Amino acid sequence: MLPRTRLALISALLGIIVHPFPGEAANPKLPHTHRGMLEKYELKVPRLALDMAAVERLERGYPVKKQIQAAGRAGGRGIVVQDVHAPASVVMGRILDFDNYNKMVPNVAQCGNYAKRKLMHGDVELRTRYVLSIVGFKLEYFVRHLYRPSIRTLTWTLDYDRQSDLEDTAGYWSVVPLDKEGNARDWSRVFYSVDLRIPAWVPQLVVNILNTQALTTATAWVKTQSERAYQTTPTSGKRRRPDARASGRTGSSSLADEIAKSAAESRSNIYGGGDLWEEFVQEFSDIIDTAKYASQVKERMQKREERAKSARRKKGETEAGAGPNDSRNILRVLWMTILFYSITQLWITKAERRVVKGSGIGK
Repeated sequence: MLPRTRLALISALLGIIVHPFPGEAANPKLPHTHRGMLEKYELKVPRLALDMAAVERLERGYPVKKQIQAAGRAGGRGIVVQDVHAPASVVMGRILDFDNYNKMVPNVAQCGNYAKRKLMHGDVELRTRYVLSIVGFKLEYFVRHLYRPSIRTLTWTLDYDRQSDLEDTAGYWSVVPLDKEGNARDWSRVFYSVDLRIPAWVPQLVVNILNTQALTTATAWVKTQSERAYQTTPTSGKRRRPDARASGRTGSSSLADEIAKSAAESRSNIYGGGDLWEEFVQEFSDIIDTAKYASQVKERMQKREERAKSARRKKGETEAGAGPNDSRNILRVLWMTILFYSITQLWITKAERRVVKGSGIGK
């Protein structure tokens, strides 16, 4: 019988193989399938009681997870609190910098605003397009943000005038200034919460990653990017350099490391813990590296095809032969073939090493 780690990985990979590219559901020209399923967050400063243990954890640079009430949910919603060594204006500036999310936020391939307008009471509406890329699987969705500058609070839902790959989402950011260690308001406390509904056609591996990272990754990148921006801003006052342990993770850290860290903090017993969990993380990291390589090959082929099309258009030639969907499908099949072949070879190599080790050859 296969070990539990191998069964979990095979099940996850089969999810990708069966549904490699499920029909490009997102469409900015069509309305979403509903007008909202999740409860919206209120645009106000959070009122959250923190005990001494939570405060001490925040002071050490770690995030704190709490539950808040939500209508229709017995367990409520999760919210993450994180202290950041940067002024609230700097922190909020990172959160609102949607055009650069692909450079700051893990798994965000593209992001940018397509509409902005001012509302009553100084509120601002921002409509933003996101494209996530998770182990080569892409999700596109459209979000309507509401921002209240007076209290540095941002909420969001889907933009229901456009069709998204996500079934629904709602979320919340709030940044509160802090006076800490005699530094006049160069510390901030960040509050973050998000609610997701993911369609059934999304592979379970992708769903697991989204759910794992929904709360843990967001405050980490905000902390890292905000403190980095604040440290590089010239000022006359003295500032204590943020502790390296508290500076959070960046987008360059591997996805497997993020999952392992989250599991360790919550003392998760998924897949039995211990050596079995470490084996799962290592194999998962190898698969991610393989998927990234396959994705790079796919992107290079797409760019080559685009250059060829551009050259034909310049010569005034009409495209004939295979239709646009045919070439796209060929690329998809090639990408999945490379991914499946690479992963199979990886497992065969590991199996051979285990056989050699068990037989005592080479001792």
